[in-house]
Amino acid sequence: MKNEGFDLTLDGSLDDYLSCEISIDRKKNIAWIHQPHSITKLVKKFGEHTKNLQVYKTPGIPGLGTLRNPKSVVDSEKQKINRSGVDMLLYLVKYSRPDIANAVRKLSKALDSPSPAAYREMLRVIKFVIDTKNLAIKVAPTYLVNDEWTVVAFSDSDFGGDKETRISVAGFIIYLMGVPISWKSKGQKTVALSSSEAEYIALSEAAREVKFIYNVLISLIFSVKLPIIVNMDNLGAIL
Repeated sequence: MKNEGFDLTLDGSLDDYLSCEISIDRKKNIAWIHQPHSITKLVKKFGEHTKNLQVYKTPGIPGLGTLRNPKSVVDSEKQKINRSGVDMLLYLVKYSRPDIANAVRKLSKALDSPSPAAYREMLRVIKFVIDTKNLAIKVAPTYLVNDEWTVVAFSDSDFGGDKETRISVAGFIIYLMGVPISWKSKGQKTVALSSSEAEYIALSEAAREVKFIYNVLISLIFSVKLPIIVNMDNLGAIL
């Protein structure tokens, strides 16, 4: 059987990928991944809308209630602006800003019927991103020990945090060799009956992602350090 390959285009440096700018300090073996192009677009489109807002220390209002309200919806022009803003924020969450993941998750639930509160919250998140435009994902991998790759995960959950459905929200972040590679903030599919149950469901979501990452590494013939630890802070779920 004839072996056929495919053509590759090799670039001498990796400093831009999918609109992400990659800054590398080769002396310290550290890199940073950020999205200045996307943030510049946010400033251009929403700068006038956010310039009079205060400086926020958090991306979203803690414990914020329902943002979707079919009886009180902003006008069609603001709905269009809201959808555009949330779409741009989702792209930031995907590649370089896990810190705004939960706030953007809340906003994405109200796209069909955004209330005035949802519109204000969208502007708040954008204001936070603009004010923290220099934040980036730090890529500083640890050294291999015994030629083994290390995977570490952290999971957490609230209990009944979604005021509309009483569904708990799960979140996790996974590190490969000390570098964050996967993160998520997502409403759980079932209503948890206790905080321990909510934490256990969040743990299972993280463990499922860890299993996928493990299988990918094994398929690439990498040796992975076992056991893989998933950290959490609920004693009931741990036991």
